[in-house]
Amino acid sequence: MELHFAERLKKYRRECDMTQEELAQKIGISHQSVSKWERGDGLPDVTLLPRIAGCFGVSIDALLGYDEITKEEDFKIYFREHLEIHDSQEKFEYILGYARKYPKDYRYARDLVETITKLPPEKWEEHMPLMREMCEKIVNECTIQWYRDNAIRDMCLVCPDAELEKWYMMCGAQYEAYRDEVLEKRLWLHGKKEECVLRHGINNFYMLCHFLSRNNRDRGDMERRKAWILYKMKLVEFLGDGEVPEVWLGLYAECAIDMVLTLFRNGETEEGYRWLETAFERYERWCAIPDGAHLDTGDPGVFGGIKGVRGRDHENSCNIVLPDGSMEYFQEAYAYILPHKTDIYARLNYLYEEKRVPDRDRLLPYIERAKVLAGVEG
Repeated sequence: MELHFAERLKKYRRECDMTQEELAQKIGISHQSVSKWERGDGLPDVTLLPRIAGCFGVSIDALLGYDEITKEEDFKIYFREHLEIHDSQEKFEYILGYARKYPKDYRYARDLVETITKLPPEKWEEHMPLMREMCEKIVNECTIQWYRDNAIRDMCLVCPDAELEKWYMMCGAQYEAYRDEVLEKRLWLHGKKEECVLRHGINNFYMLCHFLSRNNRDRGDMERRKAWILYKMKLVEFLGDGEVPEVWLGLYAECAIDMVLTLFRNGETEEGYRWLETAFERYERWCAIPDGAHLDTGDPGVFGGIKGVRGRDHENSCNIVLPDGSMEYFQEAYAYILPHKTDIYARLNYLYEEKRVPDRDRLLPYIERAKVLAGVEG
């Protein structure tokens, strides 16, 4: 209790911009007594508590820390009761009372914002000033990142069209498709079901690209690396019911050559040479696709019937084609535009120079084959 009181006494004194001597003078004691209390060395006489609390303009409970205990007990009651309210308007009014009672407790502001998004759409305009007030307060004052992220997301869901760009551009750093997921949910809430379904397919594609382009963090563990490569290859095979969809051919070829290098470096030479044939076959098919070709992504029921655009080698500024023929820029296109036609030549040549492959001259015919594929002279 002494330490808890000491911290609060010091906190309130400093908030009032008051020295120990000034506080001591106001309550009629020595400044040494104030210093002793703030060190946690004892408590003032109970008769002094009203005068001390009065100097700071707070209650005795606040001075002693009992208000925090009451606040947490109140939250437990709130948490239990608000979950039992199923009518959205009634829940909104209940949470609003707590948000006004505890304006600096962002748990209530967070819940209030989320509850507004669940009100009927015709109520959004009525509550938009309050929604804006709560969201801006959370974004500008709250130190909890996911509270801020959720406030921005919820504003994106229900704000007027004129405000959407402002809030949308504040959306997150979680991953590339996060903003599009927010847009998908907004479309659904605004009754634009067909647009939402298409955005859902696009987002499925975006998230899959995000997943497939992740670093494995294998830390030199060859078995883990092989498992990750095989998993990616099996996944894209599954997307085409056993046959790799065109848009994933480049990724599949990249995985195959990664497997070759991994096997060679792990001493599994014969298995590495077997994988070389798979790598060449996929590279050749990928390189034969002309620039600008529209590539199948897989099941239209999953990806909305969109197509990937075959960009130029090592060009990351690629698009996807929507069913109506319009284009949409896709930042993570590198997940499917790999590899460059010279990559297999460069990597095999490096492997040869590295001198870690037994009987490395056996690689020479493959290097020549890769040179032709790459169009390298000499």
